[in-house]
Amino acid sequence: MKKVAWLILICALAVLGSLSVLYHPGVVAFFVDDTLIKLPLWLFIVIIVVGLTILGFVYHLLKVVVFTPRHWWQTLHMRKKKKLNILLVEMQKAYLLQDQRYIDKHKAQAKLDTPEVGEGLTMLYWQSLYDAGKYKELQSILLALKRQMELEFIWRYYQAMIFVKVAEYGEALALLQGLIEQEPRSKSLIHTLIICQIEQKQSIIARNTIVKYQHLFSLDELNHYFEQILMSVVSYNDLSEIWQGLPKRCRITSGLDCVYFKRLAAFVPLADFREQIQKELTHRLRFELVLLYLNKLKDQRAYEFIKACWLKQNDGDLDQLNLLLLTQALVYQDWEFMETHIDRLQRTKLTTQEEVKYLLLRSKFCEHQSMPNQAHKLLAEVEQLLLELK
Repeated sequence: MKKVAWLILICALAVLGSLSVLYHPGVVAFFVDDTLIKLPLWLFIVIIVVGLTILGFVYHLLKVVVFTPRHWWQTLHMRKKKKLNILLVEMQKAYLLQDQRYIDKHKAQAKLDTPEVGEGLTMLYWQSLYDAGKYKELQSILLALKRQMELEFIWRYYQAMIFVKVAEYGEALALLQGLIEQEPRSKSLIHTLIICQIEQKQSIIARNTIVKYQHLFSLDELNHYFEQILMSVVSYNDLSEIWQGLPKRCRITSGLDCVYFKRLAAFVPLADFREQIQKELTHRLRFELVLLYLNKLKDQRAYEFIKACWLKQNDGDLDQLNLLLLTQALVYQDWEFMETHIDRLQRTKLTTQEEVKYLLLRSKFCEHQSMPNQAHKLLAEVEQLLLELK
C-alpha cells in the first residue's frame, strides 16, 4: 500500500512540475569560455536526469566487473570449506571406529590453507598414527614439515609426545613448557610435564608444578603424583623439602606418610627414623604406618610403644590394627594383653585371611592355657578356610 501511495505521489509531482514548466517557462543561462549559453528549463532538467541515469548504469557495470569475481571466489572458498568440514566429521567418525583404511585414504586432503579445518584433519591423522604406535612414521612426517610448521601448536604437541615415548624427557620439557603457556588449562599437557620432571629427577620442580595446578586434579591423582615424587628423591634434603611443601589435605587424608617414612628410612640412621616416626604415631595410628614401623625396627621396644599408643587412642573398634597387635603380643609372649583383648575381635568383620590369622592366634593361646583339644579344633577350622581360599 505504501508503494502505491509513493508512486501516486511521484506521478502527481511529475504532472505538477510539467504544468509549471509549460505555464511558467524559464531559461537557464551560464557562461562557458566567455560564451553565453541559454537552455530552456525543461531541457536542462532532462539533461540532468539523463546524466544521472548514465552514471547509475556505469556504477552498476563497474560493480559487476570489479566485485563479482571476488564474490565468486568467496563462494568457491565456502564450498571448499564446507566439503572439508564434512570430511572432518567423517575422519572423526573413522578415528572413533578405528577405521585406519579410511583415514589413510583421505589423509592427503588435510590441507593447511584452511587452518580451522585442515589442522583438524591433520591432527586426526597424526593421532591415529600415534595411537597405533607408528612413532617412526609420525616422526618422519614431523621432520619433513619442521621448517613449515615448527611454530604451529599441533606440530610442537606431537613432537613433544614423540620425545616422551622415546624417553627424551629433556627435549620434551622445553616444548611442553611452551605449550602450557599457550594452553594453561590443559590437564593432559600438565600431566605429561609432571611425568617428564619426575623422570628427570627434578623432584622439587615437579612438586611446585603439581601445587600450582592442583585445582585441575582430584585428590587421588595428586596423591599418585606425590607418591611418585617421594619415591624418586635422591637426598634427605629434597625429601624433607618436598614433604614440608605438600598440601595439607594430601598429608592428612592419604597414605603418603607411609611412603615418606619408607624413603626416610633409606636416608637417616635407624635411631633418627624411630624418633621421627614415633612423633607421627603419637598423633594418630594408621595400620600401614604401624606395620612399617614394626617391620623396620623389629624389637620389643617398638611393640611396647605401639601398644601404649593403641591403649591410649583406641576407641573400641576392632580392626586390622588389633589383629596386628595380638600377633606381636604372641611373638613377645605378652599373654596378659592377649587374654584381655583376643575376645574383642569379631570374626564377622574379618576377611578370610584375617580370620585364618585370628584362629591361629587363638590356637596358640589355647595351647598356652593347656587346652589342646580346643587348639586342635581351631587348627581344623584353619585348614578348612585354607581349602576354601584355594
